[in-house]
Amino acid sequence: MKRDDGFSLMEVALATVIFAVIITSLLGIFAQGYLYSRQMRMSSTAYFLAQEKLEECLNASYVFPAFPNQTGNFGGDFAQYNYSVNFTNPIWFGAEEHDNLAEVNVTVYWPGRQGQRSFSLHTLLANISH
Repeated sequence: MKRDDGFSLMEVALATVIFAVIITSLLGIFAQGYLYSRQMRMSSTAYFLAQEKLEECLNASYVFPAFPNQTGNFGGDFAQYNYSVNFTNPIWFGAEEHDNLAEVNVTVYWPGRQGQRSFSLHTLLANISH
């Protein structure tokens, strides 16, 4: 008569292998989720910094159309983010020159896993006193 007192060595080994495969898969999923979350946080921060810099440029009292191009670093908690601001005046639409319009381009750069990443915002600024 055969006794059934527990699991055989083969059953325990098989269960251990299955458990290890499941845990390894889950750890991979969690790691990918963390990396994606970090990337999205960096992109969102870049968006808000670019928006802030664009508003700063639009509210500044520059003499139209002599806007200064700028580059710099946000510093503080955002020291890994750099920016460039470029003003283009006059603007051409087709064959027409519009010297009362300036294009404002704000680009924010930051280091990513696979090289430098960037985000840009563009708008037009009109000189209504022209």
